[in-house]
Amino acid sequence: MTELESLNALVVKEKYTQSGMWEEIGNYAIFTPAGDVLYRVQEDMPVWALLTRSIFRSWHSMKLLIRNTAGDLCFTLNRPWPFYSDNIHVYDAEGRFLGTSKRGFLHMMTFTVVDYTGRAIYKVKGRFFRKSRWKIFDSNGTTVGEITKHWAGLKQEWRSDADNFSVIFPQGIPVEHKVLLLSSLLHIDIIFFEKI
Repeated sequence: MTELESLNALVVKEKYTQSGMWEEIGNYAIFTPAGDVLYRVQEDMPVWALLTRSIFRSWHSMKLLIRNTAGDLCFTLNRPWPFYSDNIHVYDAEGRFLGTSKRGFLHMMTFTVVDYTGRAIYKVKGRFFRKSRWKIFDSNGTTVGEITKHWAGLKQEWRSDADNFSVIFPQGIPVEHKVLLLSSLLHIDIIFFEKI
């Protein structure tokens, strides 16, 4: 986790991979603002999940593993079946619960970031007709950061669902909060930009 301490922003690029007739979601590279690879994200998916994905599309349970460049597990993101609520639970390498990214039920363009105690620490809000920019608000309602979806170029946008994002973190926040905001970024991509 120490890699994130000095960083105020990250760049996330989804990697396009084809698995049979399905595009695999959950494959990302996470970069520092200088362009150095920091982490790789891969979905840990059993074979039977390909069938559920074809039926439920992006509305299926998933487990994302975030590894450093040496291949060591750093974080795990678990998304249970999103029947009545859509959450991503975040754990560190030792399995310690860090918090949750929760999608609002009535406010579908709002995600609440909750720490391990259950306290809401951030809201991530987007606008329905402008899904490319999401503001991060602290518990006082002050804008403290932003998640942005970037244009990936005509060829990539037309050919696949592989998207590029960046996140600007609030100043001086703990590493655990940065990981929770990163999970919200991935949550946004899975829900709003994956067509599978």
